[in-house]
Amino acid sequence: MDFRNIRWPAVIAILVATVAVLGVGQFVYRMQTVDRPLRAFLASTPEVKSFNVQRDADGTTVNVKLGPVSDLRTTYTTITKGLEKVSKDPIKVVVADDRDAALDQAYYRMHFAIQESLQRGTFTSAEDVVTREAATAQLETARLYVDNDRVYLQLSDNDHYLYEVLDRPTEKATQAQTGGRTGL
Repeated sequence: MDFRNIRWPAVIAILVATVAVLGVGQFVYRMQTVDRPLRAFLASTPEVKSFNVQRDADGTTVNVKLGPVSDLRTTYTTITKGLEKVSKDPIKVVVADDRDAALDQAYYRMHFAIQESLQRGTFTSAEDVVTREAATAQLETARLYVDNDRVYLQLSDNDHYLYEVLDRPTEKATQAQTGGRTGL
Protein backbone atom coordinates (compact mmCIF):
# COMPACT_ATOMS: atom_id res chain seq x y z
CA MET A 1 0.00 0.00 0.00
CA ASP A 2 1.29 3.40 -0.96
CA PHE A 3 0.92 5.78 2.01
CA ARG A 4 1.84 8.82 -0.09
CA ASN A 5 -1.58 8.80 -1.80
CA ILE A 6 -3.60 8.73 1.45
CA ARG A 7 -5.45 11.95 2.17
CA TRP A 8 -4.39 12.45 5.78
CA PRO A 9 -6.70 15.41 6.51
CA ALA A 10 -9.70 13.27 5.48
CA VAL A 11 -8.51 10.32 7.60
CA ILE A 12 -8.06 12.56 10.65
CA ALA A 13 -11.46 14.20 10.11
CA ILE A 14 -13.15 10.78 9.91
CA LEU A 15 -11.32 9.64 13.04
CA VAL A 16 -12.38 12.75 14.98
CA ALA A 17 -15.98 12.40 13.78
CA THR A 18 -16.05 8.73 14.82
CA VAL A 19 -14.74 9.50 18.31
CA ALA A 20 -17.28 12.34 18.66
CA VAL A 21 -20.19 10.11 17.59
CA LEU A 22 -19.10 7.39 20.03
CA GLY A 23 -18.79 9.93 22.86
CA VAL A 24 -22.24 11.36 22.18
CA GLY A 25 -23.65 7.85 21.94
CA GLN A 26 -22.19 6.91 25.33
CA PHE A 27 -23.56 10.13 26.85
CA VAL A 28 -27.07 9.49 25.47
CA TYR A 29 -26.95 5.85 26.60
CA ARG A 30 -25.96 6.85 30.15
CA MET A 31 -28.69 9.51 30.26
CA GLN A 32 -31.37 7.05 29.15
CA THR A 33 -30.34 4.02 31.17
CA VAL A 34 -28.82 5.48 34.36
CA ASP A 35 -29.30 9.21 34.91
CA ARG A 36 -33.01 9.50 34.17
CA PRO A 37 -34.02 6.45 36.26
CA LEU A 38 -31.70 7.58 39.08
CA ARG A 39 -33.18 11.08 39.12
CA ALA A 40 -36.74 9.72 38.81
CA PHE A 41 -36.18 7.41 41.79
CA LEU A 42 -34.76 10.17 43.99
CA ALA A 43 -37.49 12.63 42.95
CA SER A 44 -40.15 10.07 43.88
CA THR A 45 -38.68 9.38 47.34
CA PRO A 46 -40.73 11.53 49.77
CA GLU A 47 -37.96 11.94 52.37
CA VAL A 48 -35.61 13.48 49.80
CA LYS A 49 -35.96 17.27 49.73
CA SER A 50 -33.25 17.80 47.12
CA PHE A 51 -30.31 16.00 45.53
CA ASN A 52 -27.47 16.36 43.07
CA VAL A 53 -25.40 13.80 41.25
CA GLN A 54 -21.67 14.21 40.74
CA ARG A 55 -19.41 12.03 38.62
CA ASP A 56 -15.64 12.04 38.78
CA ALA A 57 -12.71 9.64 38.49
CA ASP A 58 -13.67 8.01 41.82
CA GLY A 59 -17.21 7.18 40.66
CA THR A 60 -20.67 8.59 41.29
CA THR A 61 -21.63 10.54 44.40
CA VAL A 62 -25.24 11.39 45.17
CA ASN A 63 -25.68 14.23 47.66
CA VAL A 64 -29.10 13.89 49.26
CA LYS A 65 -30.75 16.49 51.49
CA LEU A 66 -33.29 14.75 53.65
CA GLY A 67 -36.26 16.26 55.38
CA PRO A 68 -37.33 15.07 58.82
CA VAL A 69 -37.45 11.26 58.92
CA SER A 70 -38.69 8.88 61.57
CA ASP A 71 -35.98 6.25 61.03
CA LEU A 72 -32.69 7.29 59.41
CA ARG A 73 -31.46 3.71 58.94
CA THR A 74 -34.58 2.65 57.04
CA THR A 75 -34.56 5.80 54.90
CA TYR A 76 -30.85 5.49 54.05
CA THR A 77 -31.18 1.78 53.26
CA THR A 78 -34.21 2.41 51.05
CA ILE A 79 -32.29 5.06 49.11
CA THR A 80 -29.13 2.98 48.68
CA LYS A 81 -31.01 -0.16 47.62
CA GLY A 82 -33.09 1.87 45.15
CA LEU A 83 -29.94 3.38 43.66
CA GLU A 84 -28.36 -0.08 43.38
CA LYS A 85 -31.34 -1.22 41.29
CA VAL A 86 -30.95 1.75 38.96
CA SER A 87 -27.17 1.64 38.52
CA LYS A 88 -24.75 -1.23 38.29
CA ASP A 89 -21.90 1.11 39.20
CA PRO A 90 -21.18 1.76 42.88
CA ILE A 91 -22.76 4.98 44.15
CA LYS A 92 -21.66 6.84 47.26
CA VAL A 93 -24.55 8.48 49.10
CA VAL A 94 -23.81 11.60 51.17
CA VAL A 95 -26.60 12.76 53.47
CA ALA A 96 -27.17 16.45 54.20
CA ASP A 97 -29.40 17.61 57.03
CA ASP A 98 -30.63 20.80 58.71
CA ARG A 99 -28.45 21.04 61.81
CA ASP A 100 -27.95 24.02 64.04
CA ALA A 101 -25.25 24.93 66.58
CA ALA A 102 -26.98 23.12 69.46
CA LEU A 103 -27.18 19.86 67.50
CA ASP A 104 -23.57 20.26 66.34
CA GLN A 105 -22.44 20.73 69.94
CA ALA A 106 -24.41 17.69 71.11
CA TYR A 107 -22.92 15.62 68.29
CA TYR A 108 -19.43 16.78 69.23
CA ARG A 109 -19.94 15.47 72.77
CA MET A 110 -21.27 12.15 71.41
CA HIS A 111 -18.88 11.48 68.56
CA PHE A 112 -15.96 10.26 70.68
CA ALA A 113 -18.04 7.40 72.08
CA ILE A 114 -19.47 6.64 68.63
CA GLN A 115 -16.03 6.52 67.01
CA GLU A 116 -14.74 4.31 69.82
CA SER A 117 -17.71 1.99 69.38
CA LEU A 118 -16.91 1.70 65.67
CA GLN A 119 -13.44 0.44 66.52
CA ARG A 120 -14.27 -1.70 69.54
CA GLY A 121 -17.86 -2.74 68.91
CA THR A 122 -19.08 -1.20 72.18
CA PHE A 123 -22.35 0.06 70.77
CA THR A 124 -24.30 -0.19 74.03
CA SER A 125 -21.80 2.18 75.65
CA ALA A 126 -22.19 4.59 72.74
CA GLU A 127 -25.98 4.40 73.09
CA ASP A 128 -25.66 5.29 76.78
CA VAL A 129 -23.55 8.35 75.92
CA VAL A 130 -25.96 9.41 73.16
CA THR A 131 -28.94 9.09 75.53
CA ARG A 132 -27.17 10.98 78.33
CA GLU A 133 -25.90 13.80 76.11
CA ALA A 134 -29.28 14.16 74.39
CA ALA A 135 -30.98 14.52 77.77
CA THR A 136 -28.38 17.09 78.86
CA ALA A 137 -28.98 19.08 75.66
CA GLN A 138 -32.75 18.57 75.99
CA LEU A 139 -33.08 17.21 72.45
CA GLU A 140 -36.44 15.97 71.21
CA THR A 141 -35.01 12.91 69.46
CA ALA A 142 -31.79 10.96 69.77
CA ARG A 143 -31.47 7.60 68.05
CA LEU A 144 -28.43 5.47 67.36
CA TYR A 145 -28.94 2.64 64.87
CA VAL A 146 -26.41 -0.07 64.03
CA ASP A 147 -26.42 -2.58 61.19
CA ASN A 148 -23.73 -4.76 59.62
CA ASP A 149 -22.34 -1.95 57.46
CA ARG A 150 -23.00 1.36 59.21
CA VAL A 151 -23.87 3.30 62.33
CA TYR A 152 -26.61 5.92 62.02
CA LEU A 153 -27.10 8.85 64.38
CA GLN A 154 -30.32 10.83 64.26
CA LEU A 155 -30.83 13.90 66.43
CA SER A 156 -33.59 16.49 66.32
CA ASP A 157 -34.58 19.59 68.22
CA ASN A 158 -37.34 22.02 67.26
CA ASP A 159 -37.21 22.42 63.49
CA HIS A 160 -33.61 21.23 63.11
CA TYR A 161 -32.25 17.74 62.64
CA LEU A 162 -28.83 16.14 62.36
CA TYR A 163 -28.05 12.91 60.50
CA GLU A 164 -24.72 11.11 60.56
CA VAL A 165 -24.08 7.90 58.64
CA LEU A 166 -20.76 6.29 59.53
CA ASP A 167 -19.30 3.26 57.80
CA ARG A 168 -18.27 0.43 60.07
CA PRO A 169 -14.73 -0.78 59.52
CA THR A 170 -14.37 -3.94 57.50
CA GLU A 171 -12.63 -6.97 58.96
CA LYS A 172 -9.60 -6.38 56.70
CA ALA A 173 -9.31 -2.75 57.87
CA THR A 174 -9.60 -3.82 61.50
CA GLN A 175 -6.89 -6.47 61.05
CA ALA A 176 -4.62 -3.93 59.38
CA GLN A 177 -5.06 -1.52 62.31
CA THR A 178 -4.41 -4.20 64.93
CA GLY A 179 -1.68 -5.97 63.03
CA GLY A 180 -3.91 -9.02 62.52
CA ARG A 181 -4.58 -9.49 66.24
CA THR A 182 -8.10 -9.93 67.51
CA GLY A 183 -9.29 -8.51 70.80
CA LEU A 184 -7.78 -5.56 72.58
